[in-house]
Amino acid sequence: MSLHVELKSAKTDLLFQEDTEIELEFANRGGEPIFLLPPEYLGQVTPLRITEVRTGEERLYRRAGRPRDRERESPLAPGKSVTGSFRLLGRIPEPAPGEYELSAFHEHGEDANRIESRPVRIKVHPTVPRNVALDTLQGEGMWGAWMNLGAQPPDVVLTLFDVAAGGGVSKVLPLAKATLHTRPVLSLPVNRGDRSRPWIAWIDGGAFVFLRVSPGSDPGRIELPGSEAEIVPALYVDAAGTATALVWLAEPGGRPSRFQIVHLAAGEARLGACGESVARRPAWAMSHSFSDGTRLLTTLDDSREGATLSSRAWSESRVGPVDPLAAWKTRPVTAGATLNLNDVLHGWVLMREEKTGRLELAGWKIDVERKFAEVDRQAVEWPLFEPIDRSLVRVTRTGAPAVLLCDVKGGWWFHYRGACRPLPEPMRTTRLPLDVAFMGGEEPVLVCAEAGRGFRLRMMNGRPLPPSPL
Repeated sequence: MSLHVELKSAKTDLLFQEDTEIELEFANRGGEPIFLLPPEYLGQVTPLRITEVRTGEERLYRRAGRPRDRERESPLAPGKSVTGSFRLLGRIPEPAPGEYELSAFHEHGEDANRIESRPVRIKVHPTVPRNVALDTLQGEGMWGAWMNLGAQPPDVVLTLFDVAAGGGVSKVLPLAKATLHTRPVLSLPVNRGDRSRPWIAWIDGGAFVFLRVSPGSDPGRIELPGSEAEIVPALYVDAAGTATALVWLAEPGGRPSRFQIVHLAAGEARLGACGESVARRPAWAMSHSFSDGTRLLTTLDDSREGATLSSRAWSESRVGPVDPLAAWKTRPVTAGATLNLNDVLHGWVLMREEKTGRLELAGWKIDVERKFAEVDRQAVEWPLFEPIDRSLVRVTRTGAPAVLLCDVKGGWWFHYRGACRPLPEPMRTTRLPLDVAFMGGEEPVLVCAEAGRGFRLRMMNGRPLPPSPL
């Protein structure tokens, strides 16, 4: 048989869990027609061979023949060729970090009539996640931006998580080079808007660096005034796909700080209006975009008098005055909030009473009419005056708090629905990033970084997500 098979890979250097497009070409170099399946089937049924270069271990992946396969075959005339394609991880399990040779072959009759492509060498690189930022909208698809310290210099990487039964990591996109201390911030659209092409931004020295996720995009940058800067999550994206950021800026010489608007377009940025001066860096800040385009900045501040929750309306042209919402005679630890699909903003503040050393959660919400209300208080079971090394607060779509706490010995605890329990091993003592997402908007799921192997989604008992019912 005068059939020639060629395999091409769109990328040959991949991060662990990163996918790539594979193209197969079948060319008839003989004088007689050759019968093949149509192009839409070739990528899914052509057998594959993958060989680990270091060990020589070899695995074959083939689909069992189906009764009607022969009926679907059509003649490929002499001198003609046909192509098919597939996503690599749609055909094989995700390969461990290492170097591999991948080939495809066509089987006709016995093994003696096997025609195999020339192998393509593919490298799969280990990943070391750091500084993970997840979007806070509740849904099955959730973006995460993070630093990969497995690359030198480190990469900014975007991951799409499928937070559903049978889910996990569904997309990995390395985007740009950065530094060890880069903290990427993601965008969120107007509530219920398109989330398919997010923006990412980070601070690099005294510059604001930004990128929209699209083929061939390169980072843009703009120098910032001030001596210190921190981007407020999340970046705002309008229906046209342009973005706007709020940045907390510290003035040089110890003068009061402020919030600065930065306007973003493809590869370009400009500074916009500034808000009124603020006394100090907030303990927590977050920007929210309602479905009617209204934007609201919420901040948690620490002062001698205690913790204060405030809001500011903001737009393309101005940052409004501060509107105090609630105050507590406690020390703030951190906070979290989520805007659900009904345009209700739910939030919780984690705080500690100085005199008693007790940890407590204070709940609040802003309803569809933009009216604020305190909703609940919850005690957190934690040793009195016991220091907290790290903490984060996440909120379900109906407003329930979920809190991760790390003690000074490096042990992780999880507070949810009134109980605080240690995480199971190996998450209990991990030094890698941990976060919380919600399956179905309510059931907490751990987002776990693994040494060299990207991320895994696990139930709170440490088990994998349940299988898909389909």
